[in-house]
Amino acid sequence: RYDVDLINTAFNPYTMFSIVLIAAVAAVTIRSVRNGTFPPWLFGIWWFLIALLPVSNIIPIRGIMMADRYLYLPLIGLLICVLSLMEEHVPAGRASGIKWAAYCAVCALFILLTINRAAAWKDNMTLFSDTVRKAPNSLVVRWNLFEEHKKAGNTQQMLVQLAEMNRINEESARNSLRIAERYQREGKKADAERMAKKALYTKPDLTEASRFLVTLQGESSGNTEKR
Repeated sequence: RYDVDLINTAFNPYTMFSIVLIAAVAAVTIRSVRNGTFPPWLFGIWWFLIALLPVSNIIPIRGIMMADRYLYLPLIGLLICVLSLMEEHVPAGRASGIKWAAYCAVCALFILLTINRAAAWKDNMTLFSDTVRKAPNSLVVRWNLFEEHKKAGNTQQMLVQLAEMNRINEESARNSLRIAERYQREGKKADAERMAKKALYTKPDLTEASRFLVTLQGESSGNTEKR
């Protein structure tokens, strides 16, 4: 489970880096095609980018924004790219040895990672405890961990998870309220009301959202009376 911040502007450093990178790949591709070539490593790069596209959440429509399994198919392209570059640039006599060394290194790494992850999957308690450290703002993970502590009778830890879930809800509600205030400044009253109601739905006791909604509705009533 990953906590992922939504990117709402093209001027975000990650977005700008991605645009520059894809533009560079496109430029190299156009040049190669004009020269009548299309090297395997370039094919591997496009495989990676195209296979990643359906789960890239350019338009966020998926319930899970980021997951390791999304890389299963794209990684084939990355392997094609790396191996083809080795074929081109590593001397033939040394290529076989380097390939086997790389193969053994990757296998050793995967074995260590598997052993490490197997410990986290010992039971539900270890799994959700491990996950909450990596995604501390996930309500789903917090709730699952709360349920495990409830089964185990760990009252103190149940209270800790409830407090964290309350914190997450409050942060989410305040973010919605900030968006509502921005909409109000832009004169988008309907959108402002929608986001204020969303803030109250997330955290019904958020008094700032209640006051904002009352003020907003008062402004709308005043404008109607003037008309």
